[in-house]
Amino acid sequence: MGRVLAIAVATVAAVLVLGTAKPVEAQWQYRDRYGDRVCSNYHEIRRGGGSRHEIIHCIREIYWDHLGRYPDEEGVRHYMRKYYREGWSMRQIHNDIAFSWEARNRWRN
Repeated sequence: MGRVLAIAVATVAAVLVLGTAKPVEAQWQYRDRYGDRVCSNYHEIRRGGGSRHEIIHCIREIYWDHLGRYPDEEGVRHYMRKYYREGWSMRQIHNDIAFSWEARNRWRN
C-alpha cells in the first residue's frame, strides 16, 4: 500500500508542478527547469560530506546517466552502505556503476 500511495503522491506532484503525469517526461522537464544542482559536483562530495538526501540523489543520477534507469531500493542501500560503512567516495560509486556489466552491455542487442 505504501508504494501505491507514493506513486500517487508523485503523480499528483508532477501534475501540479510540471503539468504532466508522465513520469519520464516530468523528470526531463524537472531537469530542464531546475538543472542538476544537487549532483553536478558529486565528485567533490567527500566521505561524511553532503546530506543523506544529496547522496541518494547523486546515486540516482549516476544510475540514470549510465544505466538509463533509477536504482531499486537494494541498489540505493548497496551504495549507501559502500559510502558510509566502507568509505567509498562518490567517484568510486560512479566508476563502479559506469563500468558495471549492465552499463557496458546497455547498448548491445
